[in-house]
Amino acid sequence: MNDRRLALLSGLGLAVFVVLAAAVKASPAFAEADLGAALWVNNLDLGGAASSLLIAASLYGREYFWIPVAAIMLAFGDRRTKLVAVGLCGVFLGGIVVGEVAKAIVARGRPDELLAAVGGGTPVVRIPLDTDFSFPSGHAVIVSIGAVYALATFRRKWVASLLTVEAAVVCFSRVYLFEHFPTDVVAGVALGSAVALIGLLVGRRYLRGAADRVVDLLVKVFRDGPLRL
Repeated sequence: MNDRRLALLSGLGLAVFVVLAAAVKASPAFAEADLGAALWVNNLDLGGAASSLLIAASLYGREYFWIPVAAIMLAFGDRRTKLVAVGLCGVFLGGIVVGEVAKAIVARGRPDELLAAVGGGTPVVRIPLDTDFSFPSGHAVIVSIGAVYALATFRRKWVASLLTVEAAVVCFSRVYLFEHFPTDVVAGVALGSAVALIGLLVGRRYLRGAADRVVDLLVKVFRDGPLRL
């Protein structure tokens, strides 16, 4: 993907995020419609096996999944795979910071808080609900960074596609478990995608030398591994 396309797609992601953030802050009617959609997804009867899968995805599909993915790439990847992993770690760190700042700025409560204020439905509580700010979904930000960065950089696109499926399951689980409004997740995907693409662009233009030096050290420690992604 060339630099121009990276810039255009990252700009689109940021635009979607800003529009959703403005709608959430400015329109109570929008928030109530969002709550209705969250309740509809939460009340779906998907069966015990699917519910257990979605609970596991929500609890373990972010850091417990993506940290091992990056660690395996760093330890067992060939030089190029190690270079991709270094970039992936960088955008993850950036995404954590950006996501937390965005949460503090928008300061949106969780769906159960709005439901308690306006009434109108009964959620199915499958796990203990989080109490921090809701917008954007931190899970959606991080797993979208991983999926988009993999799609943009991996040579083995089937592996990137599998990682994208994992990210999609995690994102859906956050609404299904009533942890987030749908727009929290959509905004998280938009913001995470933008962070991944901006990180890739910045890495190409300004940080390639530093990344190469880190990879040189990793190759000395772990050797040039067999994993080619």
